[in-house]
Amino acid sequence: MIDKGNEQFEAGEYEEAIILYTKSLDKVKTWEAHSNRAAAFIKLERFDDALDDCVSVMAIDKSNFKGFFRSAQAFFG
Repeated sequence: MIDKGNEQFEAGEYEEAIILYTKSLDKVKTWEAHSNRAAAFIKLERFDDALDDCVSVMAIDKSNFKGFFRSAQAFFG
């Protein structure tokens, strides 16, 4: 599901990417799916949703750079 979400993200289909990342997260919680969904939320200016996913990224992997980077992107819009 993550790969399909990535394809949709690259195509600029952010809503569809979010749906696919969410389906992936329904199966297994990974920092990658949370991080990629956060990126899609940022593209749609859904910053609060992005921050929620960034918190999840950092809860799974406290040293994950993408979690910190994307949370800064979401925070500063």
